[in-house]
Order: sequence, then structure tokens, then C-alpha cells
Amino acid sequence: MPLPCYTVIVILTWFYLYLVVVGRNRLSLTGNHALYLIINKRTIASMTETIGRLYQTEQDEDGFLYVTYTSQEAFGCCCSRQSL
Repeated sequence: MPLPCYTVIVILTWFYLYLVVVGRNRLSLTGNHALYLIINKRTIASMTETIGRLYQTEQDEDGFLYVTYTSQEAFGCCCSRQSL
């Protein structure tokens, strides 16, 4: 099954954290899932990096900044606690 593809228009002065927030909202992730965004299949950027700086350093030959996402259950426990 192909993954959904999104085009997001952002202001270059916004922080990379904005993409994480947009991604979490569009994917409807719960609080126990971590979202990882990979820039051009090789870089995980700092949350405080601006989109403009990432674009300058990581843009593709066609002028786009490609972001791939992955999610993993990372917080909490899937087991119910039993009293002893």
C-alpha cells in the first residue's frame, strides 16, 4: 500500500518543528508515537533549524525539499499492569 504524499507550503523563517507538528496532525498520531522526519533520505534535522536553512543546504536538484516520515510507538507500555 503506497504511503500518502503531502505537499506543504511553509514560510522559510519557520522552524523545522512546524513540519513535525503538521505531520503529527495530518497522520493523527497519538501521544505514544514518535514521529521522525528524514530530509532527502539521509538527514534528521534539529528542531530549531529554520526551513529556509534546511532548504539552502538540503534542496534537491529540482528545487524541492523532500521529507520522508516514519513513526514508532515509543512511549508508554502496551501491557496492562497487574496487581501482585
